[in-house]
Amino acid sequence: SALTGMMHLYVPQKGSSEPFSAEVIQEIRQMSQLRSRLFPYLYSLAHLVRARAENPVRGDGDHQIQFRLGDALLVAPVYQEGDNSRTVFFPEGTWYNYWSGERFSGEQTWLVDASVNEIPLFVKAGSIIPYRSRAGQIMEGSNRELTIEIYAGGVGTFRLYEDDGLTNRYRNGEVATTGFRYFETDEYATFTIGRTVGEYIGQPEDRSLILRFLHIGEPDQVIANSSKLQEGGGEGEWMYDEGEQLLTIHWNHPTELKTDFEIRF
Repeated sequence: SALTGMMHLYVPQKGSSEPFSAEVIQEIRQMSQLRSRLFPYLYSLAHLVRARAENPVRGDGDHQIQFRLGDALLVAPVYQEGDNSRTVFFPEGTWYNYWSGERFSGEQTWLVDASVNEIPLFVKAGSIIPYRSRAGQIMEGSNRELTIEIYAGGVGTFRLYEDDGLTNRYRNGEVATTGFRYFETDEYATFTIGRTVGEYIGQPEDRSLILRFLHIGEPDQVIANSSKLQEGGGEGEWMYDEGEQLLTIHWNHPTELKTDFEIRF
């Protein structure tokens, strides 16, 4: 439910013989927080329903009990009580287990682990997923601070949709969009943050971004708008975790400008 367009949660009636255990409550809390952090991704998908009549939750008609949430995520719930594994058909491309990072080749069926407290969830290589940096009240949140996760091993794009989050002014065109693009070769990878197009009340003038490139090789250089960045953990610097295969860049981005990153291997 947390990984669909609208979250419905079964709540036992008062006095029910099936109250939630503390462990289950913790699991519900964790998934609810993940959904809250995913709000920029989910809200952008919701705008596509209106703009293009694209359903964010969709299956392929042939493989039951699994579905896509946008282009990035593949969700495969456990539907048989007691199961600790299940088969999943992966569409074309390379896919990563969201929790463990295990890699799967597409256009074939795999038997995957299904822990009792982890929904089988997979991310397509090349995906770009924006998160709010902290889970909290959705309508009181802001995209001023975002964590952007980019899954290496493919190429992809994403368009972030925003409005004031309070009124229906988006129906009159008071909406802003920001495009993101990732591309890679054996020698280098590029990531582009486009200039924000459109306006709405309360729109941020800049963003504090944490860019996380997952499953990527160790860079020799990282360049932003033709300027070489220094290695470190501060603003405008990059650091690499070899064990995690994770490149992190802290970046302040003026929304009226475009930023081009080049990662050289």
